[in-house]
Amino acid sequence: MTKPNTSTRHSLTTADLARARARLDSELFRLREELVTAGADATTYVRCGATGDDPGDLGAAPPSRIDRGNGAVAEVRLLMQETTAALKRIEYGTYGTCESCTHPIGVARLGAFPRVTLCLHCRDLVAHHWPAIRPDR
Repeated sequence: MTKPNTSTRHSLTTADLARARARLDSELFRLREELVTAGADATTYVRCGATGDDPGDLGAAPPSRIDRGNGAVAEVRLLMQETTAALKRIEYGTYGTCESCTHPIGVARLGAFPRVTLCLHCRDLVAHHWPAIRPDR
């Protein structure tokens, strides 16, 4: 495997880590609030869908009506898991290290996408070889 482009600054300073932690903490708080809202919206969406207000009619609802509401909740939960994992990487001292090649992830990339786990090089490899897999941003 060839070494990723090292033309961008890779060393995370204490200030970089503090900013990342603050941003991720804030994001986790926002996602928790969104989960409560999305959960309520999904419940309302399914309960008051096209089948009427009777919960007994839920079985008659088209699956797409049920899945759309649950999809929002699943997406928020996934983002929460990714955010929590990023906070743990900060705690364990592995934040900013590519999980595939172990090279540093650029500071600019982490600033744009603080939950990323792959450097650009590895992300591009994943996208090229397995296009059906959604690599991190």
